Amino acid sequence: MREWKSISDKEPERYSCIDSDAAITNCYGIRKKLTEEGRHDDFLRRQGLQVALNKMSASGILVDVTAKKRFKDRLGTENEALQAALQSHIPNEIKPVEERRVIKQKITCWRCRGVGKEIDVKYMKVTFKWLKENPDEERDWIYTIDPCVLCDGQKTITRNLPASEGLALNGYTAVETSAGWRWQKTKPFLTNSKDQVLKYIQHNNHRVAKNKGKDTTEEKALRGLIRRYKKDPVYPLILKIRKVDKLVNTYLGPTYTPDEDSRLRTMYTQNPANGRLSSRNPNLQNLPNPKRAGADQMKNLLEFRRMFVASPGHKLVAIDKKGFEAVITGWFAKDDDYIRWASLGVHAILAWIVLHDQGKWDIPFDPAMPDGDIKAIASEIKSKFGPTYDDCKHVTHLSNYGGTVFRIKHEYPESFPTMKKAQYIQDLYFQTIGKKIRQWQQSVLLEAHQKLYLETPWGWRRYFWDVYTSDGKWGSSAKDALAFLPASAACDIILDDIARVSEIPLMEEALRLQIHDELLYELPDDKYLNSRVRLLKKTMEHPVPQLDDLKIECEVSIGSDWGRMEDWK
Repeated sequence: MREWKSISDKEPERYSCIDSDAAITNCYGIRKKLTEEGRHDDFLRRQGLQVALNKMSASGILVDVTAKKRFKDRLGTENEALQAALQSHIPNEIKPVEERRVIKQKITCWRCRGVGKEIDVKYMKVTFKWLKENPDEERDWIYTIDPCVLCDGQKTITRNLPASEGLALNGYTAVETSAGWRWQKTKPFLTNSKDQVLKYIQHNNHRVAKNKGKDTTEEKALRGLIRRYKKDPVYPLILKIRKVDKLVNTYLGPTYTPDEDSRLRTMYTQNPANGRLSSRNPNLQNLPNPKRAGADQMKNLLEFRRMFVASPGHKLVAIDKKGFEAVITGWFAKDDDYIRWASLGVHAILAWIVLHDQGKWDIPFDPAMPDGDIKAIASEIKSKFGPTYDDCKHVTHLSNYGGTVFRIKHEYPESFPTMKKAQYIQDLYFQTIGKKIRQWQQSVLLEAHQKLYLETPWGWRRYFWDVYTSDGKWGSSAKDALAFLPASAACDIILDDIARVSEIPLMEEALRLQIHDELLYELPDDKYLNSRVRLLKKTMEHPVPQLDDLKIECEVSIGSDWGRMEDWK
């Protein structure tokens, strides 16, 4: 088509028609292209799922407004205590100073017009009248007028520009200078101010972290400072205050205000390029997961989830896939052993291998062991060696998606004070249980580089334009390419689950939230509850035909609110 944007002002009607025609032409062209590629049915299936998503949006989830207010008030009290502790450790010379100035200004005396004399109009009128009546009398005394009472005959006066009322009463102190007064007040140190945090770091001669060559005070940098300067009390306080502020401002702010019926509703969309769902007004897709938070935040996040409650006479049922993306990654890597280990607990198994290599666990990992024995030992290791388990979890997740040793250290500086430790665990991972994962990474990057796109078994396609650089190194799209297939496939499996469950009577209207790998349902708390949960779990564990009938186990929990859920057996 010929260019038409430039005629929008001169020929608005023609511009509008061509604009609409272009959209229709593209629509037909896209449909034709999808049909030729055999992906049009997949597209229609995806769009058909929007009906179930819209019903979930319309239903919303009940919010206990009293619990929300109580939680917000408690966070406010907690924040005040943290702020008081922080301010006591910040030197006054670091804190910001608010200043208001009152200037002394020299101006010409408006009364004597610069002559330096008082001009008394009434007296002058009397004088002129007397002169008319006595023209022959001497007149020298007319010029013997008193000096101006404002300028004292100096022709100029000093006027102070008005200051804000109540400065002294509001904590300001005045410093007089030749030009006027400087009213100053020391303000609290702001944890979200990059400049102020940098000023504190530099004041203490501590090392400033860099991100892409620029100074940074983000969370990862603060965690590095906490590890490096263990005796400094300020950095942990800054991190805690920021997290509390985010909870209050983001998840307890106006956007998360429920409707008049006390239900919070969001609108689900399918906009992300990787095929995952997103939501807006508010964005419930980024709700924090207590299981992935540190111990200091887990309490707050669990209390936050307690705001979301079941309606009277109902229970909330949370169901998520066990080792979801790890299992899918194993399928793409064509590694049946890895799929099995992901189901049993791949992070704990890697911790098992690490601990045995370090001489801290006597029993070597043997893939031939029965599933029950592996699961029992993995569970014991997870409970007894929590830090090692967390380290292995970080390494596994990031390594699967192309994370380098530097990135692992940068993401989790508390766990990995040196790259040597991260390198040690990553090497063990790729030498043992992740051997085929490394091979798959190389093959999938080569495919994306040659075809310029990757496509899931569901027909979802994404293009990648910079997988390898000219010198053979990973380009800017490489890590996105590694993450695309498992992440997009996971979303399609969840969407298929939603569609399948929605075909069950009562379940169609029961879905309340979809957050990453978890679905939250609201079911009647009656004698059929366990039967419905059993049916829900069975439906969600349905073999995935697009992945050679791969079966992914689910974990189910149940409760009256989302923060106090108990495992369902």
